[in-house]
Amino acid sequence: MMSRRKLRILSVASIIDPTGRYGGMPIVAYYQAKHLSKLGHEVLFLTAHSRRVLKIQEIREPAAPALLARHGLILSPTAYANLILKSRTINDYYDIIHMHDARDLLSVSLLLSREKTPSWNVPIIIQPHGSLFFGGKLTILKKIYDAAFLSRLVAGVDFWIASTYDEVLSILRLGVGRENIATIPNGVDEEAILGCSSSTKLHMSSRGIILYLGRIHASKRIEILIKAMRHVVNINRDATLLIAGQDEGEWHRLTRLVRRLSLEENVKYMGFVSEEMKYKLMKTAKAVVIPKFHCTALTVLEALALNRPLITTYESDRLEENLEKLITRVGNSPEEVAAAIEKMLKSEVDENGIREYILEVYSWRSIAERLENLYFKLLNGG
Repeated sequence: MMSRRKLRILSVASIIDPTGRYGGMPIVAYYQAKHLSKLGHEVLFLTAHSRRVLKIQEIREPAAPALLARHGLILSPTAYANLILKSRTINDYYDIIHMHDARDLLSVSLLLSREKTPSWNVPIIIQPHGSLFFGGKLTILKKIYDAAFLSRLVAGVDFWIASTYDEVLSILRLGVGRENIATIPNGVDEEAILGCSSSTKLHMSSRGIILYLGRIHASKRIEILIKAMRHVVNINRDATLLIAGQDEGEWHRLTRLVRRLSLEENVKYMGFVSEEMKYKLMKTAKAVVIPKFHCTALTVLEALALNRPLITTYESDRLEENLEKLITRVGNSPEEVAAAIEKMLKSEVDENGIREYILEVYSWRSIAERLENLYFKLLNGG
């Protein structure tokens, strides 16, 4: 059995930002690296946000957003040529390469550098983070990318990490063997959760607060929730839906729906909120509703850790069996979502709930330990 020596891990992610402004993948990559570093390993980032390799120790919370604020891929041929030239150094220095996102040109450039390095011996792991999902405005671009790179991606990657059963199926459809896939969910920030007390709640009226927290994107099916609120307010006129998250071009359409249903007083958009405000909103809400999510949505784990009821539909990815028992799933009709919300509004929130279980199994520390075990298994030929 290989001893638990210090590993040198290269984490490849086009965006590194723990604020949530760019979705879940940058958060997951950041917290995985942070807690692997706490386990004694050296973790460095290769990111399109910086021309150099970024050490996890150099990220100062909350300074990271200021350091890595710009979104987007760097499409410079010079940058990729430079990476290929450095491939021998990468191969000689690192023990494990962990790539985030299956449709990312930064990851592809690293695989191309592997092809040009016959002596390459560093295992490459890829974690898609839902990027294998087809849909939305970029479907055509995804198909073009797949035609150009997907077969090389499958051939060049040694191991895959899925966060849900549905993502396992997506990877299997690529022709990857089941023995080359591990299921490791996302995690929750234990320190932040334990820092939330009953006083964390917002001083709002006693109206029933329903919360959607996440990206404002067509794939999230937020319109189902807004239509459900039309039914909810017929019974509970004071019920309020708070929608918080980064708008990705969808809120303009949703605003028209809110007006058409005359819900201006019952549906409020709060924009992108800070980490502190996020937890305050969760503690204030009677329930958190996410109509559709891919992977193990971070909001799901955070809501459960704060003992908030979580409602979703059968369109969302299936979670680990023990998590499935803790959430409420309904059909994707507004009527079914409304019925689930009405039930939660009538119930008292159990403030003791399942926090200890979530923090024990799904803290980032626990997730980092599962990753560490996987890394050593691969390096040991397992």
